Amino acid sequence: MIRQDKQDLLWFFAAATILLVVGSLPDWFGYAAQTDTLLFRGAYFDEGDYAVHISMMRAGRMGDWAYQMRFTSEPHQPAYLRMFYIILGHVSKWINAPVENTFELARWILGFAALLAIYRLCLRVFPERK
Repeated sequence: MIRQDKQDLLWFFAAATILLVVGSLPDWFGYAAQTDTLLFRGAYFDEGDYAVHISMMRAGRMGDWAYQMRFTSEPHQPAYLRMFYIILGHVSKWINAPVENTFELARWILGFAALLAIYRLCLRVFPERK
């Protein structure tokens, strides 16, 4: 049986928050360094994928449930793919937040969930020795 006390959970949430803050620092610095002529687009690495994710979220925000690739010249029908980003776009509309902020909020919520799952797994795999 997994035994947790409040102090363990407090340490977990403190460590998880520190990890997520450190992971968000580059974005915060990028947005803080913006000027009228220099705009931070929200990604340091893999800007192409980030642009596609934001595009899918914008499609969801506009009410679409199927996504039509916007970065190709080939004709095609909209498809129900990568629904996670489409749904995040709908969520951004429901909470009246920009898609970039909704993306960051989802990263934090799911980051906490993933770290909690790893923590709980470690408690099971590495039980306390007495």
